Amino acid sequence: MVQRLRKSGIRDARVLEAMGEVPRHVFVARENRASAYQDTEVGSDQGEVVLSPQAVALMLQALSPPRKGRVLEVGVRSGYETALLAELSDQVFAVESNRKVADAAKQRLIGLGYKRVQVQARKGLGGCSETAPFDAILVTFPVERFPQTLLEQVGEGGRLVFALGAGPEQTLNRVEKVDGRVRSEIVATGRMLPASEAGKPKRPR
Repeated sequence: MVQRLRKSGIRDARVLEAMGEVPRHVFVARENRASAYQDTEVGSDQGEVVLSPQAVALMLQALSPPRKGRVLEVGVRSGYETALLAELSDQVFAVESNRKVADAAKQRLIGLGYKRVQVQARKGLGGCSETAPFDAILVTFPVERFPQTLLEQVGEGGRLVFALGAGPEQTLNRVEKVDGRVRSEIVATGRMLPASEAGKPKRPR
């Protein structure tokens, strides 16, 4: 999987190392484990979509979370991206609107030794203002409009990464705060994330 990601253009050594460390098969439903390391979305036990390795690696490379930093994930899903963020940064906070999904992800992360990750069940796009500012914020589901509330929780020098739009017209955006100014760029285009926070799982072919 890591070799495939490298060939596809993922160059961030820290991201590639993290992708090699986190066992993706643990986060997918048992009947989908034969597809765990393929470059495809697969379903988790809670009916969430575990994002494709390529989409995850691209988002993490764009986010470039600092090792000594405070990171927020919006949309925990299975906890796979959360675990990768925990490999990259020492302070990870995660919010998930579905309590059942949040609790399952939390237990899975604890079982893998990620005991310092803080997972909360709450409305995602509201962020986590009481623990802001963050050095990096990652949204794992596409949004219909610019998430201004989340941008307000990004600290100086920090980044916000999110996909805007639905279907095949998505753009992956990176927004940075530099010297008091907001700088935005499109990292990639095309469908990268499922259309909803709680997508239907895909079965292996």
